[in-house]
Amino acid sequence: MLKILFNKEYRNGGKISNKNSISKEEKESIIKLEEISLYRNALIHNGGKVSIEMNEKVKYFKPPTDGDLVFDSKLIRLFIKEYVKFFKYLTSEINNTFSSYQHLSVIEKTEILWKDCFSSPILQFKDYWDIDNERDLITGIKHPEIESSISSSEKVLLSIWRHQFDDSIRTEEFLLCSVNYHKIYELYKGLDNLKFYHMKQKSERNNWT
Repeated sequence: MLKILFNKEYRNGGKISNKNSISKEEKESIIKLEEISLYRNALIHNGGKVSIEMNEKVKYFKPPTDGDLVFDSKLIRLFIKEYVKFFKYLTSEINNTFSSYQHLSVIEKTEILWKDCFSSPILQFKDYWDIDNERDLITGIKHPEIESSISSSEKVLLSIWRHQFDDSIRTEEFLLCSVNYHKIYELYKGLDNLKFYHMKQKSERNNWT
């Protein structure tokens, strides 16, 4: 769960830990929540009886080998304790993630969105934009020769970026079956959060002063 949310990796044996790793305690907490989920599934889908899956997978909250599950106050308090512990981890990670993001420049945030949008090595952020790091602005659009090699779906996404920067540029037409709607939605949302559509105006305004 935590691994998916924050793109973290479990620590390996004797390897040195890093900021993208999940600690032993965090991993244990996630496993315990997965076990609690098995209890919930057995209660709802298996008539409250111990399932084969539970006997095979559960390590920390081991149920009786057969028969009915017993949900007493002691067990429920243990479950609640694990959820509270996990949400403390989650709160800490969210605070750390957003705290570091807030200190990034607009250009750095824009490049993060670009990398989320494009994974192709021929779509490098610096190759498609004129960047003024001193003023923290994109000042113009580049048209690299390699652009002719990008896919049709990438052309659609690139045209959205360019249209948001300069509304005189039209977005590419596309077939409904050829686009990832979720990706387009996330792109528009990200560009709106960055107020990317004001970037060109800010750049031109600074040139006049």
